[in-house]
Amino acid sequence: MKVQARRREIRLGSVILPTPLVVPSFSSRAKPPTPLSEIVRGAMPTIVGPVLISAYDVAHEPELSGFDFRQEIVSAAPTFVLMDSGGYESLWNRKARQAKLVEGSDARSWSRELHRRVLSKWPIDLPTIAVTFDTPERGSGSLERQIAAGLELAARYPYMSVELLIKPPQPSRQPFLDAAQIAPHAKELGKFAMIGVTEDEIGPSMTTRLTFLSQLRTTLEDAGLEVPIHVFGGLEPIMTPLYFLAGADVFDGLSWLRYAYSDGRSVYAKSVVASDYPNDLGPDAYQEMRRRNVRTLTDLQISMQQYLLKRDVAVFGPAAHRLTATWAAAFEETL
Repeated sequence: MKVQARRREIRLGSVILPTPLVVPSFSSRAKPPTPLSEIVRGAMPTIVGPVLISAYDVAHEPELSGFDFRQEIVSAAPTFVLMDSGGYESLWNRKARQAKLVEGSDARSWSRELHRRVLSKWPIDLPTIAVTFDTPERGSGSLERQIAAGLELAARYPYMSVELLIKPPQPSRQPFLDAAQIAPHAKELGKFAMIGVTEDEIGPSMTTRLTFLSQLRTTLEDAGLEVPIHVFGGLEPIMTPLYFLAGADVFDGLSWLRYAYSDGRSVYAKSVVASDYPNDLGPDAYQEMRRRNVRTLTDLQISMQQYLLKRDVAVFGPAAHRLTATWAAAFEETL
């Protein structure tokens, strides 16, 4: 399978950002019960570039909804906020209630109307890409319906860009996306700022995921499109470069909050904190670990940019031999 990595562009009105791009994500699912607003306030000063936040969390955490992303982010312009639609968090809340991990009185409702309410109150002058609404428990319907809903969202909020998050039309019967089923609608995909897929829905193995991304990229190119592909999840030193090589452009995830990046891998956070900060096992040590993770992600983005210039996997440092081995095992080809 050929390497599909290239420089592409994200357009938000007059703002143009080149890819590849790593996007640290914030979510209430990352490190509960730590309040998300506390994590945001501790980590934001170290982030220079886009961030992902969930509309669900903005709606349900008052301190977070009052956080001035505009002041924190515009100083690092050109950049943007990627506003996720909340399906990930609402699904967790529903499952937590079913497992009685969350009391019924703590149930947090979520709907298309609540999603729109958050977007309507969002600062108009803050560059934002809104991700299309999805309902994991009911499914998002056919791709035609998903595209139509995405275009309706764009018409409703013309001051925002819109990312189409493609979901399996019938997740209970077919949990994974099929690039061949997307191909007939390729031209319509060019109407969106980005095309999003979750890593869990593009295949049960790394081989099938990379193959899907390559096929989707080829589908877009055959339609004359260079729209960026965004992979939700998998933001870490090994998986991100592999997705990038297969043709994806934008990467987000929560691993930087949950784990520690060390020697080109994601490892158990407590282990690294215990060894690197032996005199401080409290919140300050974890905040510093996250700041260090952000620096690692910045270096990862630079490495991907360097790859586009040198076409040498060695730019990924300690992870290079693992990337080469994984690609060879998946496709019997060398990078």
